[in-house]
Amino acid sequence: MVEIGGGSVFCSCLREPFIKALANLAARDEDLIIVEASGMSDPSAVDKMLRLSGLDGLFEHTSTICLFDPVKSLKLARVLEVIPRQLASASVVVLTKADITTKEERDAARAYIRSLEPDLPIVESHNGNADFASLPERALRLFPVGFNTPETRPDCFALEAVRTDAKTLLDALTADRNVLRVKGYIRAADGVRFVSDTGQGFETMESRDAPVPLMIICMQGTAGAVRAALHAAGIA
Repeated sequence: MVEIGGGSVFCSCLREPFIKALANLAARDEDLIIVEASGMSDPSAVDKMLRLSGLDGLFEHTSTICLFDPVKSLKLARVLEVIPRQLASASVVVLTKADITTKEERDAARAYIRSLEPDLPIVESHNGNADFASLPERALRLFPVGFNTPETRPDCFALEAVRTDAKTLLDALTADRNVLRVKGYIRAADGVRFVSDTGQGFETMESRDAPVPLMIICMQGTAGAVRAALHAAGIA
């Protein structure tokens, strides 16, 4: 496994390390390579990246699978252009968390997807498992450009520790309408916590270590204001 941190591998800021990683993998003669991009990625320019780097002779881009959270993705789709771009680029979409979401939530997600991409195959996943065996994939589309650049991505910043307990931090982030997504580890006054944003709230688990900081993704141009608000409240 090769990990490339700091954003989306399809973004211009990480394009070079991504291409280098693919070139190194090509030397290993692998049968299949799966690229797991961040939830904020725009994969529409992957074919252009392969072509311009000369790697299209070594790799064949066979499919793009879009994971769509019925609650969280639908919420983000109202403010992030990258969600429709992900659906437009996909050959199949997986409605995740079918085992813990309601039929109404999944139906709303399906209706949104169908309104944009009526021919996009949809499959549900239960406990992380999905059946692709009988599902036809839509042919991949070619896009001349991608829009995943530092200028168009949402803002984000990392927090390693706060002066308050974790609940106080999460309550403040919930109240801030500029905050889109939160995930990672935080050292709080009540211990180390792993935090995951479910779209309907936060799940937290105690942890002994904090291998990665808490990443807070915000609306474009608002990360400084969100951080300043946490500082003013005596949280961070």
